Amino acid sequence: MATVKELIKDGWIAEDGNDGFSETRVFDVLNISGAVSSRMYNALNANGIPARGSSHPIVPGIKVTKRSAAPLDIANGARVSVFYSKPSAEVTDQDPGSDPGTIEVGASAQSVSTTLDVDNNQLLVSHTITETDVSGAQQEKTDVQGVEVNVQVPQVILTRTRVESSPPTRKAREYVGKVNKHSIWGFGKRRLLCTRIQGTSNDQGVTYAVTYEFQSSTTIWDPVITYIDKETGRPPTDLVFGVGIKNVQVYPEADFSGIGITF
Repeated sequence: MATVKELIKDGWIAEDGNDGFSETRVFDVLNISGAVSSRMYNALNANGIPARGSSHPIVPGIKVTKRSAAPLDIANGARVSVFYSKPSAEVTDQDPGSDPGTIEVGASAQSVSTTLDVDNNQLLVSHTITETDVSGAQQEKTDVQGVEVNVQVPQVILTRTRVESSPPTRKAREYVGKVNKHSIWGFGKRRLLCTRIQGTSNDQGVTYAVTYEFQSSTTIWDPVITYIDKETGRPPTDLVFGVGIKNVQVYPEADFSGIGITF
């Protein structure tokens, strides 16, 4: 088992510049196990070496943003330098710690227009009239029309809030406005839209309360579009699905497993 000793003098550096306060702590790691090619990696991950993203034990607001390891002259040894600074908006590792967060699940209805019934058949109405021709004979004439109606479609809303150690800037850019590429959290592919990722800090950027919000729908995210006759202002009665009436994908996909949360 590797042993870790912090060096109080050798290599310990503290700086205060335009980017704020930073500090480098130095550790010697001895008796590193494993193959020669993996010893530096094992040294960085030895028990007692601060993990990337962890907070400074004394100085508030700075975290481990970089670590390095170099071999020592003695066998199976390495010197590890741990650099603390204020995380930038691009730090990707989230550190929720022991905070379980909160989960909210609800539903609401949203109005959408459709030309299909619940079984995906085209909505049609007809009217039959009796006409008399010049000879006095009567005949029936049926006029069939396609129609479009508004319906209320239920949406499940999922919200997860938890404390994290970094702002969610990257995740907001990567996931908001996209649908799930794979099935996740009990929902099928393209059924969830990420509508919000927002972080709020009340301690000058040390921690963030990050809220993730998703909406689920069986129809809205891949809407149905329909050809409309210019003369009548209605859809024709003989539309072919996939040609005159079709589902279209308007939202890009993303792998939501990379968000790192569960419901």
